[in-house]
Amino acid sequence: MRHALEWFDEQGEITELTSRQAESEAIVQWMDALACAQLHQALARFTSGLEGYWGYDQRAEQVYQEYSKRYPPEVVQALACGWQLARQATNSKAYGMRKRLAQDAEFSFAYAATLLPEASEALRKEMVEALDAEVRSSSLIENVNSALRPLLETCRGQVDQQMLDLFAYVHNHRRFMRGKRVGKAPIEILTGTEMDKTWLTSLLETI
Repeated sequence: MRHALEWFDEQGEITELTSRQAESEAIVQWMDALACAQLHQALARFTSGLEGYWGYDQRAEQVYQEYSKRYPPEVVQALACGWQLARQATNSKAYGMRKRLAQDAEFSFAYAATLLPEASEALRKEMVEALDAEVRSSSLIENVNSALRPLLETCRGQVDQQMLDLFAYVHNHRRFMRGKRVGKAPIEILTGTEMDKTWLTSLLETI
């Protein structure tokens, strides 16, 4: 499923949205046919959330097509491939795989630089930031949803506004454990000011 949702293929060419949608739907239907009640519930939530992400895919495709108009297609493909590999490296939990993906990403970026030396660094930075912007739009929302979902499922009918306020406080003041934002809390990223206390200490002081 993860492969079906990737924006670019191994050559850095963007895959058609309709193709990825069809493949994802086929995988979900196949998994749903396993007749597992718990899996059925998880797939229902996954399918519902997936509908909201296709818009991000469409905007990523627009970014890709815009750069393809301005620069040689093979350069854009190499940069897109490098960006996707770097993202996979960041999300990988296995050290060996993370290291290999990071090396492959740098190879793709270096190849793009040989194709267009006069714009290598500037273009790489610009395109990576443009693609990252779309990922941040969706992944930050999912980060909140994935953290909030267990609370809603284990406390059905008991989640009031005070509990949601507490959840929001903890989420905003707790530092990320991995990924590009590791060591930073959402409130630090938003304000640009580093916290001098842990989320628990600051919470106890507000009570």
